[in-house]
Amino acid sequence: TACHNSGYNIENRLSIKMKNIFAYHKIHEHGKFNGEWYKTNSPNNVNIGDIIYILSGNTGSGTNGSHKYYLEGKYKIDRFEVLSDGRKLLLDGISVPDKPIILNDKNDFNKESFRNRFASGQSCTTVPENFRYFFDTLLDKNRAVPQISSLETDIENIFNVNITDTEKEQLIKARIGQGVFRGNVKTTWGMGEVCALTLVNIPELLIASHIKAWKDCTTKEERLDGSNGLLLCSHIDALFDRHLVTFIKSGREYILEVNKTLDKKTLSGLGIIPGQALCTTNFRKLNMEDFERFELYMSYHNETFQQLRT
Repeated sequence: TACHNSGYNIENRLSIKMKNIFAYHKIHEHGKFNGEWYKTNSPNNVNIGDIIYILSGNTGSGTNGSHKYYLEGKYKIDRFEVLSDGRKLLLDGISVPDKPIILNDKNDFNKESFRNRFASGQSCTTVPENFRYFFDTLLDKNRAVPQISSLETDIENIFNVNITDTEKEQLIKARIGQGVFRGNVKTTWGMGEVCALTLVNIPELLIASHIKAWKDCTTKEERLDGSNGLLLCSHIDALFDRHLVTFIKSGREYILEVNKTLDKKTLSGLGIIPGQALCTTNFRKLNMEDFERFELYMSYHNETFQQLRT
């Protein structure tokens, strides 16, 4: 049905245990690490959300004195792209130094031990606790800083705009799905504090999610337009905001479609099931102009979704 409360499988969600793993990048074969993705031939060892330490070396696995090893940074696996011979891991930086950290000259570094553990073909397996502490300490000493998210970037841009403090506060609240924008979304849809997909009605779990991304809106009016938003549970909003899920028009309904890189079993545990429909019974409450704008915004979201999965 169009209004289906899929529930929320807490037990399954808690059983998902994220891992601390590593990947070894061969500079001599692939050039400098790009800081955005890593290709693995061991797709069964990794999951979205896993923490991955990227290590690199500038020659083969020989033992000569010129061989150098580096710590590129600490990342979180954001999503996958499925390839014919493995997976492309798309990464979010957690702690990334300005330049790779040379490991060879560190007091606690044992070259042979490192090579045997990390540079002998075991990528995407668990990082031993002693090495994890060693890597984290180096990243902290090198003042590695988190990568700035799109949300942080958008808010920083608001602060740099020449408008009043009141207008800045209004726009910031709108960007994070609160304030005037949230009120506009509720008024436009007439559903109250209810997730448009799952019908969960706990306000603290809901975010007013922009359909056409904040950064792509050309006017303040678009950013505050209630037709450009859906009230969604925060975990659904996170995927929708990154265009990993979208809603495709099918007849009189809008059907949930998910990026094929997302694990369906994990999604099911989070109450996200491909084929679910938005609560379309509320579409008839929209006036024609609001609905037409909604369709345009969702079409824009669909296009970005399709671009990301190709």
